[in-house]
Amino acid sequence: MVAIQCNALESDSTAAAAWRLDRVSFASDERPVVSLEFHPRLNVVVVDEGRAGPTVERLRRALGEGEDGTHVEFTLTAGPALVAFRPVGGRHRLIDIARAEERPLTLLGELAEAEPAPEQADGRAIVAALSPLEQHALWAAADQVLALRAELAGGDRTVVALPGGEGPATPTIDLRRHQRRGLLRRWSRAATPPGDDVAAQLAAAERTWQALAGTIDADTAMPYRDRSEAAARVLVRLGALAAVSTADSAAAGAAGDADAAIDAVCALVPLRRPSGGPHIVEVPGPATGELITLLLDHLATLSDDRQIVVVTSDEQVVDWARLEHHARRAALLRLDVDA
Repeated sequence: MVAIQCNALESDSTAAAAWRLDRVSFASDERPVVSLEFHPRLNVVVVDEGRAGPTVERLRRALGEGEDGTHVEFTLTAGPALVAFRPVGGRHRLIDIARAEERPLTLLGELAEAEPAPEQADGRAIVAALSPLEQHALWAAADQVLALRAELAGGDRTVVALPGGEGPATPTIDLRRHQRRGLLRRWSRAATPPGDDVAAQLAAAERTWQALAGTIDADTAMPYRDRSEAAARVLVRLGALAAVSTADSAAAGAAGDADAAIDAVCALVPLRRPSGGPHIVEVPGPATGELITLLLDHLATLSDDRQIVVVTSDEQVVDWARLEHHARRAALLRLDVDA
């Protein structure tokens, strides 16, 4: 039997991903159409025990070549709403919904395949090294290094410095998130002293970065930013719990296990995607204790500027999702369908 329950939320204009999922539908000759309607920010898809992994893989396949009967509706942030229409036994097409025109069918796959930088063999070590540092100063320094490298290479700067402050304190702004790019670029030029050489600025920025991060390169570190910030936040909060817990409590034991916290962060928090598309992650069960709740809270924070889809069968995660849904911070969906 197929059952679907969708609890939709109102659209949230704060979601700023380059593209987002609106709906994924599954159909076949043997069963009616089953649809998941996604919120632009945070979604929790509840499945039967043992089905989380296969469901994640099925959703990811739907964003690629896709199978007969798998339809995907999605929206480009700065463009139209589109649907990848894949009828059973029929020709697969990508249609601009507003104009009723066909687009290249490969577009969805190209967006979905714009994966983050490959996972480094020492990715966990990078997170462990960066998470104890002061995160605001760390990533301000990384933004400055990468912006100056792009300028020196003749590329288009997407993160620029604004007047006021020096070194890690220099305010920056991401031009990709703002319509008034020309005005912001003029402001950014005002932050650069007349005649100051870009190479010299870069050398100074590199020294600031190295003083914070050591031998880890800024380009290597950037895909791990979300994981570093998540680990830093979780470790601080677990440490605070340990300070008010008895020595034999479970909270104190979890707080003292930094390795377990970093392992959990690396398993759950995804790397950054250059495409700005949706993150589809599985929360394996049993996911118990304060640690998983803290990580879920961090995923909710990440959904402020990207779409996240969490697939789970774990009761603790479902209980957390119910609270988030009642607070109108997440969409809770139930999917019961053979993978």
